[in-house]
Amino acid sequence: MNLYELTGDQLRIKNELIAKGMDDDTVQDTMESISGEFEDKVVAYVAFAREELAEAAAINAEAQRMIARAEAIEKSAERKLSTVKNSMISIGRNKVDSVLFKISLDKTPPSLKIDDATLIPADYFKQPETPPPVLDKTLVKKAIKDGFTIPGCHLESGVRLSIK
Repeated sequence: MNLYELTGDQLRIKNELIAKGMDDDTVQDTMESISGEFEDKVVAYVAFAREELAEAAAINAEAQRMIARAEAIEKSAERKLSTVKNSMISIGRNKVDSVLFKISLDKTPPSLKIDDATLIPADYFKQPETPPPVLDKTLVKKAIKDGFTIPGCHLESGVRLSIK
C-alpha cells in the first residue's frame, strides 16, 4: 500500500473514532497504536527523498565543475585568438588565407572613451527615473506582531516538515 492509501485509511479510521464520540486522547492513542505501517512508509519516503536530494546535489556539483571547465576552455581560446591578432598587428599582416579559414584584421566602429566625465556638459547626461517605493516586509511584520493593524496584509503560519 502506498502513502496516499495509508493516509486515506488512517483518516477514515480517525473520522470513525470521532464519529463514535471518542475523546481526543483515546483517538490519539488509537491512531498511534495502529500507525506502524504508516510510519514505516513515511520513513521510507523521507529516506528516498534524501537520496534524491543527495543525487541532485552531486549533479549540481558536477554541472558547476563542467561550467568552470567550459569557462577555462573559452578563456584559453580567447587568449589564442588574442595572440593571433597581436602577432598579425605586430608584423603588419592584415590577412591570412588558408584552406580552413580566411583570417583578417578589420577596423571596428569607433567607441567612446571618457577621459574626464566632469568636463562633459550636463545636456549629455540623462536623469534616471526614481525607483518606486519598496515595501519593508520586516517592518510590517514587526508592526503586526506588536499589535498594529496594517490594512491589506496579515500574518499567517504554515507547517513545515522537519527531519533531524
